[in-house]
Amino acid sequence: MKRKIKAILILLVLSVSLNTAGALPPPCTPQELLDTSEYAVEGKVMKVVCKEPYDSNECKPVSDKDSGFEPELYSNCAATILVSENLKGNHEAGEKVVIPYVRVARACRGGTHILPGSPTNELSIGADIKYYKSERCRYWNIENIEEPVPTQE
Repeated sequence: MKRKIKAILILLVLSVSLNTAGALPPPCTPQELLDTSEYAVEGKVMKVVCKEPYDSNECKPVSDKDSGFEPELYSNCAATILVSENLKGNHEAGEKVVIPYVRVARACRGGTHILPGSPTNELSIGADIKYYKSERCRYWNIENIEEPVPTQE
């Protein structure tokens, strides 16, 4: 009887671990972002440069008969950030830092995504962001800072 219970528990654990293997890891806390980062800065996006789009290989056709399938395209990009605040590391206010990121150049059409997929972002010139150079927290390493909404008095 004890062997059966142990066998069932082992199978249950294996089943749960296999079902969550492709899922995104849970979001990192602000402290985990800082702790796992080589450096972290807050600043304004001054420039964005992207390379030619390429197939992400993270989208597959729904069926072999689907002629409307268009693969998802990614672009490797780099944004130049004018640092307003150093959160961790040696980058001081007024310094320019180039950060790499991947953006979706064309969304998957007529297909389904392979999960969890690569971390992607969309940055635009003038945006205020926080960037954490963290491999462990790479899905959440860029945070857009919302501008305060002006109040009418």
